Amino acid sequence: MIFILAWILVSSSVFLSAFYMSVYSEKKGGDMRQEFEAPDSWPSVSILVPAYNEEKVVRESLQNLLNIDYNDLKVIFINDASTDSTLEKAKQFEDHDGLEIIDLKDNKGKAGALNAGLEKADTKYTVVQDADSLMGSGLLQETVSRMEAEENTGGVIARIAPLEKDTFVRKLQVVEYMMTNFYRNLLSTVDLLDVTPGAFSIYRTQDLKEVDGFDVGNLTEDLDMAWRLRKKGRSIRMHYGTKSRTELPSNFRDLKGQRVRWARGFLYNVRKHSGMFLSKKYGLFSRFHVPMQFLVGIISVLGLGLIGYGLFDSLYNFYITVTSVGLRFSLPQINLMEAVLSFQWKVYTPLILGFSLIGYLIREGYRESGRNLDHPHTLGFYFFAFFFLQAYFWSTALFKELFRSTKAWT
Repeated sequence: MIFILAWILVSSSVFLSAFYMSVYSEKKGGDMRQEFEAPDSWPSVSILVPAYNEEKVVRESLQNLLNIDYNDLKVIFINDASTDSTLEKAKQFEDHDGLEIIDLKDNKGKAGALNAGLEKADTKYTVVQDADSLMGSGLLQETVSRMEAEENTGGVIARIAPLEKDTFVRKLQVVEYMMTNFYRNLLSTVDLLDVTPGAFSIYRTQDLKEVDGFDVGNLTEDLDMAWRLRKKGRSIRMHYGTKSRTELPSNFRDLKGQRVRWARGFLYNVRKHSGMFLSKKYGLFSRFHVPMQFLVGIISVLGLGLIGYGLFDSLYNFYITVTSVGLRFSLPQINLMEAVLSFQWKVYTPLILGFSLIGYLIREGYRESGRNLDHPHTLGFYFFAFFFLQAYFWSTALFKELFRSTKAWT
């Protein structure tokens, strides 16, 4: 049974890596970075900036947005009942013609704050930008051009990069986000993208209002919005050009809190949108991508359990040996033919293949992102150990869901 489970886990990883590699092989080249002509006239845009206790970044964030060279632009800043100096620092810009400040007296959470801003948006397009993020120069124009060119597109997201790389955890996320951007762009090219991150996403305002805004109480309102837009027949696309830079968790505790929230939010939205699961109506998105995302989480948890079982079994056998014959050290007698014949080829062959495919994808991710092979220690950790972190996050999320732990935004 353990052997069969191990084979399933390893083979699943190989299958997913092979899927990404096949998409990349087909789309490699110009399709990775599509460019669109600027429209004859630029449509109106509102940028919603929800903020709760963001005093460290709010000044730089607003300055970044108000410096955008775009004629018909409105920045709507929503202070979600912050208890620090966020509002006071935002008010330093209140004389700017392109800024409107909404001060909520009661904390409504991110989705509630966004909905308060959405009520004020009367533009053709609406951008959601977290208060701890900075928009790259030209990103707004590039994504608006794509929305204008693709009538069926309901949202366009951007590449995400870290604002700071000052800790090991943030350097690790540099590699992770580089690969996440790479994978998301591949999913975008085959119309399987399923999320509109808060670091930067642009929507058609009419679409947001037709689906009644963002889901208050949802831990991952960005995932939920993308799925609701897909129900509406809209596609989600990724812009692989100019980036949005955002603040990332600086330590493992904060990283755990964020990723557990993401995993619980995914599980919640799978239940909420259960009608999409395996439905023919939504094509490969619901019949392949959503089930695969769910299985990745389950497989990572099972994989962690399998490794834990193997470790426990080894320690137990070691304990039995020591208590029976005592602690002895001797050089092992190696029989090459016996070692070859006893080698678990059925497990290790797909494992080696899986590592090879992942290595190839990481190399291409670096190449497509234009990055050098910097921070080799964090790359090594990502390659060999990040799976265990993800498995731990998913295990924690499942545990919290089973025992109905209080949901919290982090």
